[in-house]
Amino acid sequence: MRLLVVVCALIGGWMSAASEASAQTSYTLWCRGGGDRQQMVVSTNVDASGRVNTSFQISFDRMSTSATAATPPARGECSWLDRPLNGAENGIIRGSFPNVSTSSTLDGGRLTVIDFSGAGDGVRALQTLFNAYRDGRDFRVEVYNDGSVMQVTRVQ
Repeated sequence: MRLLVVVCALIGGWMSAASEASAQTSYTLWCRGGGDRQQMVVSTNVDASGRVNTSFQISFDRMSTSATAATPPARGECSWLDRPLNGAENGIIRGSFPNVSTSSTLDGGRLTVIDFSGAGDGVRALQTLFNAYRDGRDFRVEVYNDGSVMQVTRVQ
């Protein structure tokens, strides 16, 4: 598993994906972390009201079948519960987590710690996602396809 952390600070102009996501119908994607894919903090932004938001992204491989108890995802894979992903469904999960900031510790150029802090459910959701992916465990997210990536509306 590769972990890439890219942190940028931007002032203003941030629009939370949560308000856009609430208008979309979301479906459960079952995934298993690990494999040779990548997770990253895309950005940490401060909106006009001073609220910190973190955008997080995970790349994954598509399973060739639907995910079931008999055929769970392998490391680094995801699938819908009722069918495999199709070619128009990108292998990237991205979520915007309001009121979450990140900090990382590097030792000799190697990432040793990443810490998520803030208020509300976003911290727990992002930490759950990060840890499950890093540790190669199963996780489920409710997402919708925005035409570019699978946008997270809820971490289960």
